[in-house]
Amino acid sequence: MFVSMGRFVISALMITAILTGVPEAVTVDPATTYQTIEGIGVFPVVPTLFQKAGLFYMDRPTSWEYDRMCTDLGISGVRFQLATEGSYLARGKYDWNGIKGEIDFLKQCKARGVDRYIITILNPPGWAKTNGIPILGGYLLDAEYDGFAEYMAQMCKALKDSVGVEPYGLCVQNEPFFQEPYGSCQYSDENFSKLSTLAKQRLTALGLTTRLFAASDVCANYQNWSTTIKNTAIYASATHIACSDWNAVANYAKSNNKKAWETEWDIQPPGAPTTNYMTPGGSLMSGLKAGFSWWTWFTYNNNMGAGAHGTDLVDTMWVPDKRYYATKMFSRFIRRDAVRIGCTGGSANSAAFKNPDNTISVIFVNSGGATTESITGSGLPAVWHVYRTSATENCVYIGQSGGTDIQVPGASIVSVISDSKVPEIPPDPTPYHVAAPTPDMTVGQINARGDDMLRVWVNGAEVPLKEGTNYSVSIR
Repeated sequence: MFVSMGRFVISALMITAILTGVPEAVTVDPATTYQTIEGIGVFPVVPTLFQKAGLFYMDRPTSWEYDRMCTDLGISGVRFQLATEGSYLARGKYDWNGIKGEIDFLKQCKARGVDRYIITILNPPGWAKTNGIPILGGYLLDAEYDGFAEYMAQMCKALKDSVGVEPYGLCVQNEPFFQEPYGSCQYSDENFSKLSTLAKQRLTALGLTTRLFAASDVCANYQNWSTTIKNTAIYASATHIACSDWNAVANYAKSNNKKAWETEWDIQPPGAPTTNYMTPGGSLMSGLKAGFSWWTWFTYNNNMGAGAHGTDLVDTMWVPDKRYYATKMFSRFIRRDAVRIGCTGGSANSAAFKNPDNTISVIFVNSGGATTESITGSGLPAVWHVYRTSATENCVYIGQSGGTDIQVPGASIVSVISDSKVPEIPPDPTPYHVAAPTPDMTVGQINARGDDMLRVWVNGAEVPLKEGTNYSVSIR
């Protein structure tokens, strides 16, 4: 039957298709390739992997927290930043006990299959800076460029010797434009480039292939480091926080023959609702489709509980919030060195990736109304496994699909993979409960429990605790 309305003719079949939600065709083409995904990971706070809870501190992450980060979240890389005053004692004099926390952390990650890591220098030691202190900006002394470059190369070698894997990337200074109240140092574009060149020369002399990235500045400043980015010693152009135009930033890197990296992506600003998962999901999708090849979730530790960003976490359950699951929809299904492949059509925003094991992942981010997607293309698998995060679901396994009826509800992120061999971990043990003391409380009871041990400081010094022993702590 046909209905004629002037120049328009609509068939009953077309009306039925509109009303029943006939699947939208999404064409996946493995023969069309884009960037290789070098890593999707997190930036935990190292070595201070503990959080304040009232008057006490909790040692984190425990073994189960490493399992959650490396296996459940499925990261393929980590970034940490390094304050050097504990390991760079004087020119040519190093104490690698000063990076023991980083070494221990990397060993735990490597044991769980995550051995790709990048480092950002937080600051040179105070004695090597114009202001004489590690914090509040200042500049690296002219006479210390050579010595500091040698330190950074020797530090990378020490990590390789201790961990068994050399750093994948190194940035000689975090956010070099800013004078910060924490560890920081300021550089001009020319001097940042100079120090990067010296560091690369020292790394090469030691037989290391660690890549240099720069300038680890906020996204709005990405064009302020043109001398550095044009430097052949630099491998990747790295930015921090969300970009208003991911394509422009990625294209700037490509125009200078550099990779585009997002090394400090703060999912949401302090105080933002932890229930928001579509904003981080949309940013990750936009960045990857623009051509970014490394992605780091900043402040992973602070976004892992019920407390607000940067505040004391009291009586905390350490239950992941929605931002965790938004990230997981990508990091769990896009493996290290996956290649983004052709993906066109459909109603939901989508991207596809071919993993090194030849599995294919297709990810949908749908900020509109509910839709049904049909994956089409030549040589694609017959069976897909569907996972979904929505307002009421957290990376839930939906089941198998032939690919022709992928349900993508409104305000959801859906990941499908052609192989169900996605690692699972046992349920978490009972999370920490540490209550804040009441104003009239004078004595607190704690128990040292080995791997889950509470840590206590008195007048700034840590008090050693013996496993299995009860302690009474007077609070004045």
